[in-house]
Amino acid sequence: MLGKGGFGTVFAVDEGRLGALGHSGKVAVKRMDDGNMQGVHQLQNEIDILALCRHEHLLPLLGFCLEAEARCLVYPLMAGGTLEDALSSSAATPLTWKARVRILSATARALLFLHTPSGAKGVILHRDVKSANILLDHHLNAKLSDVGLALLNPRQKANLWGTKVIGFPNWASERSALIAFNECASADGLPTCIPHQVIGHLSDEVTGTIGYLDPIYMASGMYTTMADAYAMGITMLVSFTGVDAVCAMRTCNEMLEAPSRAYEYADARAEWPNDETCTRLAQIIQVMMTSDRLLMASEDL
Repeated sequence: MLGKGGFGTVFAVDEGRLGALGHSGKVAVKRMDDGNMQGVHQLQNEIDILALCRHEHLLPLLGFCLEAEARCLVYPLMAGGTLEDALSSSAATPLTWKARVRILSATARALLFLHTPSGAKGVILHRDVKSANILLDHHLNAKLSDVGLALLNPRQKANLWGTKVIGFPNWASERSALIAFNECASADGLPTCIPHQVIGHLSDEVTGTIGYLDPIYMASGMYTTMADAYAMGITMLVSFTGVDAVCAMRTCNEMLEAPSRAYEYADARAEWPNDETCTRLAQIIQVMMTSDRLLMASEDL
């Protein structure tokens, strides 16, 4: 057994035990608890979403079973665990700063893919971006996982909502921080841009994880691509500081107000360089989480 969550229990299965799947390595089987009706919806949603999505940094679905006595999903086993585990103070080998940036870059690519309509796939809101949902393999290659709470907006609905480009002074491009992470053009791999798409869904039910929830979403009930971007910003902050989301928000207000002080808050175990690298990352986190940007987004919906 690998772990247990709200959905059910995750088991590791040795190579060859499920040969019919055509996968050569070990697999992880996420089995739903009996009587978990909410889990049935999430399981079906995950199947529907992943049937539309193929991306190198999105955890693929290898197979599933919908029979009542054995409802489960099957994925490749990510032997490196979660980013949350890798950032923990109890981790045997701390992640270097370059590894953290590479993991964040991969996650941003996957999130940008979900947000970008293409073919039969409309805009997909992940709605639970966090370090615990970023899985790593032995080589620290990252894949964004757990789309059970994700919401698909058909392409027609995406066109109805439209796309709003929000510009900020002194930034090199209008393209989103997610696109910039994808490019990783600079030597340190850090982007210099901001998120720009605003596609939303209104709901009375709050979805997500405490610490990663966009305050504008909490107040309005409107979940947008900006709320996913906010959660990505929190994930960046957690990766930069090495502390959990709630603690990071409580202790890093000064850094977010003055990014030039970012190095004071950097996780020493990652050996972040004491130069503009920390400042630039703090500026990106600041823009992705700023209340002014979120307010602008909510007013434009």
